[in-house]
Amino acid sequence: MKTNLPKNLEPFLELSPWLSYMDLEVVPESDEDYNAWFNTKNSDHKTFLHQFAQDGAGGVISLWHSSGTMSDQDPVIYLDSEGGYEVIAKNFDDFLRIISSGISLYNLCFYGKIYNCIEGIRDADEKEEAVSTHNELLTWIKDTCGIDGKHDPAKIVEEAKKLFPDFKPWVEGRITT
Repeated sequence: MKTNLPKNLEPFLELSPWLSYMDLEVVPESDEDYNAWFNTKNSDHKTFLHQFAQDGAGGVISLWHSSGTMSDQDPVIYLDSEGGYEVIAKNFDDFLRIISSGISLYNLCFYGKIYNCIEGIRDADEKEEAVSTHNELLTWIKDTCGIDGKHDPAKIVEEAKKLFPDFKPWVEGRITT
């Protein structure tokens, strides 16, 4: 295990099946995703990025260690499968606050739109299961992490983008064509 990672990350890594209704999969970190995303091989991506999740299309969600040194307060970033990239939370706990809302990370980060993942489920049985699963997630976030579920996800993303304006130039400096 890496040191200086957020204390709530390790227990989060065991939640994989809980997040499928949000099109979010907890995954182990991998250089493959970064090499494909930045169009490089054998780079130092792991020095700066620690992947912990991905979306269904292969977008990568990671901690960004901007100084090259891990901190438990590193921001969370999203590298989408179509080439988009954004800071989405100022730290991992804010990421948990966002997912506690049950909204689509993709729509929020790249379109600024709030799309409730559960409301979009048409099948009644699947919807009932998603509601139950989301309630379990909220309980887990509160009991394990001490975070309640009453937060404005759009404000969290907006604040994070303002706090880390150097993320986009950092990404642009690493992409090779």
